[in-house]
Amino acid sequence: MKAEQITSHELVLPDATAIVNYGRLIVQALVAIVTVRAAGRKAWRKSESVSGFLAAGVVAAPAEAAIIEPLPDDGA
Repeated sequence: MKAEQITSHELVLPDATAIVNYGRLIVQALVAIVTVRAAGRKAWRKSESVSGFLAAGVVAAPAEAAIIEPLPDDGA
């Protein structure tokens, strides 16, 4: 009898705005989790474009650009 009294008077369904607010919080939390996970995976993944260029030698500078010419001697 006491359990029936508690369930009939104590348990009240939340109003519609509370349900909508909780739903929005749950959706925002899920979006945040997915975003953080994707950013982490992207940060830890080895970039294929950079490693492909390095392996092919495309990034190497031309040989003539690496030559340093000596300064002219003024005879001072």
